[in-house]
Amino acid sequence: MTKIMEIIRIKKVNSSEDSEGYIAVVSSLILTAIIITVVLVSASSVFFGRAGTFIFKDKKSTRFLAESCLEVALLNLADDKGYSGNETITVGSSSCKIGPITLAAENRIVNSSASSTLSATNLQLT
Repeated sequence: MTKIMEIIRIKKVNSSEDSEGYIAVVSSLILTAIIITVVLVSASSVFFGRAGTFIFKDKKSTRFLAESCLEVALLNLADDKGYSGNETITVGSSSCKIGPITLAAENRIVNSSASSTLSATNLQLT
C-alpha cells in the first residue's frame, strides 16, 4: 500500500508543477498579444500620419500654383487694362487656370484655380 501512496504523491507533485508551466505559457502568450497590438497600432498611426503629410504638401503646392496664376493675371492687367483672363498657365509639369475677370463697381475680380490628383485650390482676388 505504501508503494501506491508514493505513486499517488508523485503524481500530485507532478500535476501541480505542470499547471504552473501552463500558467507561465498562457501569461507569455497574453503579453505577446498585447505587445503585438501596441506595435500594430503605432505603426498604423505612423503610416496614416505620412499620408496626411503628402496631402498637405500637395495642397500647399496647388495653393502656390493658384497664387502664381493670380500674379500673372495682375501683371497682364498692369500691361493691358482690357485683359480679360480665361487662360491656362503652365508651370513645369503643372498648370493653373485664370478665370474670366469681372468688374464689380470699381473693382476687378480675378479667379484662379489649380488642381492635382489629391487636392484643388480656388482663389479669388478683388
